[in-house]
Amino acid sequence: MLLRADPLADIHSTTQIQAVWLRGKYLDQAALVQLLAKAKEQASRH
Repeated sequence: MLLRADPLADIHSTTQIQAVWLRGKYLDQAALVQLLAKAKEQASRH
């Protein structure tokens, strides 16, 4: 996980996720937003 700010300086920085590496795949901010939208859509159908 790549954060936008130093979590040691401010613990709230842990909510400012810039990117994630998942199983060797890099997910940037746009990919994370799209993934979250898809998850919300699927959850609303159940």
